[in-house]
Amino acid sequence: RRCTTQQFEVRSELYSGLAELYLHQPHLRPSVIEILFDQFSLFYEPNGTESLPPLRLEKAVEHGNGEGSCIREPLPDLLRGIRVCVLSASAVSDEMEDDGILQRGRDDR
Repeated sequence: RRCTTQQFEVRSELYSGLAELYLHQPHLRPSVIEILFDQFSLFYEPNGTESLPPLRLEKAVEHGNGEGSCIREPLPDLLRGIRVCVLSASAVSDEMEDDGILQRGRDDR
């Protein structure tokens, strides 16, 4: 978790590494999701607010004193990491459904 407070480049590598970890270490998936979504929540305003778009891009950019702006958060890398996790989870769910595992669980209710 301390890595999420490090420099831009460190966080960029972290998000990529977490996505790989999610794919190859199933027992760590809950922790990976928690880290990624906790970080994402810093830049996301949930529905029900008047603010559009819900992604607060201004929080990811630092404005200098007349010297221009600098990107503080590698949001594309964070979103890519989340996307990898969601697509992987969806694929696993589809496989389970194809195998009848999820259907049996639904039939038991």
